[in-house]
Amino acid sequence: MRKESRLIKPVVFLLSALFMLIAGQSLLSGQEKKWPEIAPEELAMTDCPQQPGAAAIYLYREEIEDRSESLTSIFERIKILTPAGRDYGNIEIIYRPEYETVEKIQVRVVSPGGQARDFQGNIMEKTGIKVGSLEVKIKTIAVPDVSPGDIIDYRYNIRTKKVELGGQRFDFSILLNARTEIFGEKIYSLPATTWYLEADLFTRKLRFVFESERSVATLFDGRCRLAWVSNKLKGNLPVSSGNRIELVAENIPAFEEERFMPPEDNERMLVNLFYIDDQIKDFDDYWEKVARAWKGEAESFMRGKSELNQEITFIVGDETDPLVKLKKIYEQVQKIQNLSYAEEMTSEEEKRYKDNKKVADVLKNRYGYRTEITRTFISLARAAGLEANLVRVVSRDDKLFRRTLPLFYTQFDAELALVRIGDKVQAFDPGTPFCPFGLIHWTKSNTAAISYENKQVSFLTTPLFPPETALTQRQFSLALDREGNLSGQVKVTYQGQEALIRRLKYRHSDEQKKKDSFEEELKKILPLEAKVKLSNLTGLDESSASLEAEYEIAVPGMATQAGDKLLLPAYPLVNQDRYPFKSAQRKHPVYFDFPYREFDDIIITLPESMTAEARPEARKKETGFFSFGLQAVAEAPQKLHIQRDLIIKKSLLPVEDYPQVKNFFDFIRSSDEEQVAIGGMK
Repeated sequence: MRKESRLIKPVVFLLSALFMLIAGQSLLSGQEKKWPEIAPEELAMTDCPQQPGAAAIYLYREEIEDRSESLTSIFERIKILTPAGRDYGNIEIIYRPEYETVEKIQVRVVSPGGQARDFQGNIMEKTGIKVGSLEVKIKTIAVPDVSPGDIIDYRYNIRTKKVELGGQRFDFSILLNARTEIFGEKIYSLPATTWYLEADLFTRKLRFVFESERSVATLFDGRCRLAWVSNKLKGNLPVSSGNRIELVAENIPAFEEERFMPPEDNERMLVNLFYIDDQIKDFDDYWEKVARAWKGEAESFMRGKSELNQEITFIVGDETDPLVKLKKIYEQVQKIQNLSYAEEMTSEEEKRYKDNKKVADVLKNRYGYRTEITRTFISLARAAGLEANLVRVVSRDDKLFRRTLPLFYTQFDAELALVRIGDKVQAFDPGTPFCPFGLIHWTKSNTAAISYENKQVSFLTTPLFPPETALTQRQFSLALDREGNLSGQVKVTYQGQEALIRRLKYRHSDEQKKKDSFEEELKKILPLEAKVKLSNLTGLDESSASLEAEYEIAVPGMATQAGDKLLLPAYPLVNQDRYPFKSAQRKHPVYFDFPYREFDDIIITLPESMTAEARPEARKKETGFFSFGLQAVAEAPQKLHIQRDLIIKKSLLPVEDYPQVKNFFDFIRSSDEEQVAIGGMK
């Protein structure tokens, strides 16, 4: 059974990303004493023709990785073009001290006239991340007196330690990668490295080289080969030669992030290098073999009869309704201690937990990892006479499925249960704490899944849940004074996905951290000057109930004076950050994590003798992607009632649909900014 990390998942992904950054950068083994020559036109360059106005440009990036020598070497040459480009004189080298050392750091600055000076200052070091024994360190170099026109050259080596296993010495990175893709004793593929061609600056030329460690073949049954697949690659292709792959490319645009874009690796120009069993014929052959191996291991874990029959009798008793039986099983299974979401443990604490070899162990020990809990749910459902199957899914918070990337566990990194109830098959997510019965965490919804049933591999897409299953409802009871200030109470209710996200996020937080975080969350959607104080928080530790947060707020200067009237925006509780699609053009698709609904109900009590004399007409716009409505009604002489309803219906919208997206959010903005005229000032 594969072990799952006890670390909080976002931290694991960040550490993984940092490792891949390190593993993907390199320089020539046996660094030369002389720096590469600089072309006269590069010395004279004052702008980047392909990206006019750029602060700086990469003239050259070289990353050469020799796994046989456990050596990664990096050389980068940056041209500073504007005063803002001076920031690129602050160099950071990220590494993991547990298994890496940084060697031969060299930095120099070359003036436009060709005069070079070596960096002689101190190299500082700081901790980037530390979670238990896992640590990422950053060496920092602040190059002084850098001016536009200067060129900064820097190079260094990262050496990875070797470890011995079964009489063979392996590069430590191989063992790290093997842990992600191992099927008991069988390995079908292993990640080698990832080349990210786009950087934060335009790159004139780059060169990547990867040379594999020959001993890696001993991890496979027989021989393996080094291969590659790309994403959005343009121009030259990598060239393979035995255990070596090389890529030379020119004129690579800078990567530009955009709000609400798909996971970066889906949008970046990159090349994935991997080892694959030589007996694999093609992609279809790979997915069939790995799915069969995974399902065989899973079914072996889920075997058991007498223990399951005893447990199911205890859980469901004489209940005959299939849905009620399943709900009882779900609730019982979710009470099992979930080690995948446990706080970081010491080595002594970890010793208290024995490995679970089968479902019976999970039921006996009352703890397990998330996959073990999901498999226990399926086993119990089967024991109760229900048709239940296991599927492996791609968690889409940091990636989207690529069928041409043959890395099973790297892509399919979570599991769900599919259970037939009557004529419908429903998905369940018992391995996620606090996940309500019938809902699955958004990262596992509307994503690729793989199953292996009746000796056949199948790909399917998990359900996409409607906006009502991710509802945020805000109720404002406010008073407006004659100076235009708003103050009062707010009650925010989160349901479905919105509640689940926060329950997971704050499951290990202390009371002060929860208070600060919820206050900061509300501040981010209110005008910048707003003051927020959390007064009550309920439902954070429950699965089925709504999550409710109550606040006291004050928003100064919300209404402005115009003659003898106050002008108040039709939707007064908003800041400019809530209008994300201002650019006329878009490079990447628009990607919302999941469909959702936000409903705001605002009651504003006006000062005595004042009334809302003029109000904008109700606004409504409906498309296949979105829905929006806003109305302001005078319910009594001193009562203004505002309702705003925003529904996001789809998760992923292609670039060609961006004009519709922008048009819709422009409509929202213009509606919000219409004015309510409040008269009666004396």
